[in-house]
Amino acid sequence: MRKKILSLALALAMCLGLMAVPAAAVNPGEEWVGDFVVKGETVVGYYGDDSVITIPDGITKIGESAFAKSTNLTSVTIPKGVTKIGEGAFRECTNLVSVTIPSSVTVIDTRAFYMCTNLTNVTIPDGVTNIFSYAFSYCTSLTSITIPSSVTFFGAYVFSNCTGLKNAVLLNASAFSGRSNSSGSSLFQGCTSLTNVTLPDGMEWLAPNMFEGCNSLKSVAIPSGVTRIYSAFIRCRGLTSITIPAGVTDVGDFAYCTSLTSIVIPSSVQYVGSGTFSNCTSLTDVYFGGSKAQWKENGGEGALTNAKINPTVHFNSTQPTTPSQPQQPAGETASPTNDKLEVNGAAANPTVYKIGGSNYFKIRDVAALLNGTEKQFAVGYDGTKNAVTATTGQGYDKQSGDLAGAATGGGQSADHSNDAIYVDGQKITAEVYKINGSNYFKLRDLGKALNFYVGWSAERGMYIETGKPYSE
Repeated sequence: MRKKILSLALALAMCLGLMAVPAAAVNPGEEWVGDFVVKGETVVGYYGDDSVITIPDGITKIGESAFAKSTNLTSVTIPKGVTKIGEGAFRECTNLVSVTIPSSVTVIDTRAFYMCTNLTNVTIPDGVTNIFSYAFSYCTSLTSITIPSSVTFFGAYVFSNCTGLKNAVLLNASAFSGRSNSSGSSLFQGCTSLTNVTLPDGMEWLAPNMFEGCNSLKSVAIPSGVTRIYSAFIRCRGLTSITIPAGVTDVGDFAYCTSLTSIVIPSSVQYVGSGTFSNCTSLTDVYFGGSKAQWKENGGEGALTNAKINPTVHFNSTQPTTPSQPQQPAGETASPTNDKLEVNGAAANPTVYKIGGSNYFKIRDVAALLNGTEKQFAVGYDGTKNAVTATTGQGYDKQSGDLAGAATGGGQSADHSNDAIYVDGQKITAEVYKINGSNYFKLRDLGKALNFYVGWSAERGMYIETGKPYSE
């Protein structure tokens, strides 16, 4: 009897032991490290239920599909020492919100974060050299990305269909230099919310289909060293104007850029393809730096004929004729004022100066006040144009010194600003003064440029209503 009981107990213990060990753990060379399955220095699987995890120290590689479809994960910290994030490592981790990647990582492999649809926070560290195809494709909650200068190669479609992506900063000119144009093909294809792109000085070409279908992109500053554009902007239906820098030899393809109204093409361009302007139905002006004979010889005339459009071609012209900034007197005195301002009925507290009987407002204060409304806009500075830029529809991050209230210290020197002003890529005419290093505008000039209503009454003082268009 005792033998039977002992046999039953032993059998039960063996069954329980077998049930506790997943089949993955018995593969040759693998071992358990907590809830992780590790082979040598590579993590090959995870079987835990935690949503926030830190991968164990001592790991140098995250294996292929190691965490794929782990829908419980929301946050992952990758330890220092890991050099490669393998193919499909976090593929379809649909609840993953943030991932911390150490500077030791050099390779982010194909589809590493593919379809991580809730991923909002990822920093690519300086040290990564290769990001392979579809690595972040369909990360639809990603809103901003900065690519460090260390990245020398992109696969195709790396950020394709990241439909929430609004801002992209590329610091890696070397990925777009040399004889090959294979790096970065379709890099941001289908990123329909992308509005702001910063490209690095020193890049030599824009990759084929690099921004295809980026319908919110209205303008892009192309660095002066670029010589080839290929089909980077095909189907950018929101693109309104583009200036191609001197030195470019192949104008590329702007087919289906249905909002494009003007394009500046330098005389260095040697080839304009027959389909370059296909379906560019809004194109009204082409500014070509060379002669009419050159335009015909390089295929420009044939491209317009093939597209069945008839814009005005301005020969020997390097840029559109735009109104010059109004002449403003130098050395004016700007006096602080406590004049009231309301925004959508709420009292506001900007810094306001009075110059020559008119009130002037800091553009960053106005951006901070309108942030979150239908008239929000971002403020930047384009050093290549010596220009303040305003990008409509994009949020503004309040900075130290914004909305500081009435200025102290008495009158200040106000000099006319030499900075040009661009709204969504279009130069505007405005009366602007520089006070203590900041640009100050008449509120009505900003209202006109950004299409918000500016009013005044004895009871309310000056007021802004973002739900109404500007009117005189």
